[in-house]
Amino acid sequence: MNNLALNLLADNAEFAGVASYIQDRLNAATAPVTNSQTAPGGVQMSDDEYKQYKEDYDNALPVCNDLIEKAVKLLQFEPAVLTYFSLCEIKPVKDPKVTMRLNCRGTGSAVYLEYNPLWMTKIQEASVLSYCLYCECLRIALHHPTTRKSYPIDCFKKASDYICFDENQRTVLNTHKPEVLALLDTFPSKAKFHQEAKDYKFNNDEDWFLEKVFAILNDLKQKNGDNQGQGNGQGQGQGQTGNGQGNQQSNGNGKGQGNQNNNGNSNSTQQALEEYLDSSEEAAEKATEGWEENTLVDQEIQEITHHIAENGSRWGNVSGGLLQAILAANTPKFDPRTVLKRFKANTVDKYCEDTRMRPDRRKSFDVPGKRHKFRSRILIATDCSGSMADDDVEKACSIINKFVKHADVSYCFWDGVCGPFETQKRPMNEFKLIGRGCTNPDVILEAIKERKAKFDGVVVITDAYFNWERPEHQANKIFLITTPDHGEIPEWIKYHLDFKQIFDIDK
Repeated sequence: MNNLALNLLADNAEFAGVASYIQDRLNAATAPVTNSQTAPGGVQMSDDEYKQYKEDYDNALPVCNDLIEKAVKLLQFEPAVLTYFSLCEIKPVKDPKVTMRLNCRGTGSAVYLEYNPLWMTKIQEASVLSYCLYCECLRIALHHPTTRKSYPIDCFKKASDYICFDENQRTVLNTHKPEVLALLDTFPSKAKFHQEAKDYKFNNDEDWFLEKVFAILNDLKQKNGDNQGQGNGQGQGQGQTGNGQGNQQSNGNGKGQGNQNNNGNSNSTQQALEEYLDSSEEAAEKATEGWEENTLVDQEIQEITHHIAENGSRWGNVSGGLLQAILAANTPKFDPRTVLKRFKANTVDKYCEDTRMRPDRRKSFDVPGKRHKFRSRILIATDCSGSMADDDVEKACSIINKFVKHADVSYCFWDGVCGPFETQKRPMNEFKLIGRGCTNPDVILEAIKERKAKFDGVVVITDAYFNWERPEHQANKIFLITTPDHGEIPEWIKYHLDFKQIFDIDK
């Protein structure tokens, strides 16, 4: 189509859009063809640039291997860190946007420590890389890469950096060198976090964990976003201009000093650290790309931690606060609800009943069909020997009733003898206690047998100051609830909670 036709179409308002589209297509068709390549990470490069990138990448690999070997040797006095490092498989990647990161996505029980060789060659001091490896191992020990990611991701990555780059762990840094000493301000620290979160109440001993630090940083980001949105356009424009001038002057001075004093080594390492610790959203997304929940890795970390904990001298120079955090992160959290759920699942009885709503398979509607149903019959047996407070017993019974609300619940009181079974079809809000005097739990099972009662589970509330031999029947159907200062629990008891754990369920 010639230019005259296009001009005529453009003059017509109805066809102006068509003319614009045709012109764009013509421009694209007549544009000079340039050969290009897409590097890993989606970065567009020309053929020459991509060829040069591959060549530089291959040349950097042996240099990185030597640097990593030197960095790992500096960790020889940190046996705990080296043990966590043994979980890692070092893997170079070609993505130019990657610096150094952990990857647990689909890796089985291994953790990939991925790095870009071109980035790593910027680090001129082995102790700096050693410190970065040290902090990556702390991420592993604290389960940061296997924790479900929280968003915004930049706050999540920044919170992890604040916790793992603890200033008390800088013993591996060769700080007697001026160029290394000048880099200390580049690393995150508690002092920087406290300065950033100075308006928040924060306890270093209790609140220094990933979720708490992330919540504060996220709140700060939202507040700063609201403040910027409320500012006027002129004020924002002036502020940005001022920052730009300041940054240019600062960068210029920094580069000049680096070239004069240390032949550019400090400046190159500084640039590598800034890229590595970049907390922008794009950089944080790339750094945490391989962070994903991985139960196999979690199990390996827990086993390693328990192995190290058996010998306290293996922790090396790990500070007390981080040591407690690592032990807490690798201690399985006990949830009393799981005990109740397992007991509830173990006390379900399946039975059949006749129904006219379903035809018999053999005789059709001539005879009733069968329907499979489930039921649970629970007996709550309370010790009334006088060693437990009435309020505690009533509260425990109420919680149990709420949890087994679909079961047929009966209750009784026992001591030297067992009282009558009182049946209830729905949970009771009030319990009236009777009796009180000697403690023999066998009387409960004897009463069930003598009265030919049928229960799928028995909840025994007691102080456990007795000797109870394993019964011949129903041993796996007994759930023991005890006072906090209870006696010795029989070894054969499968389900046990104390009052404190029971009351935590109702919080």
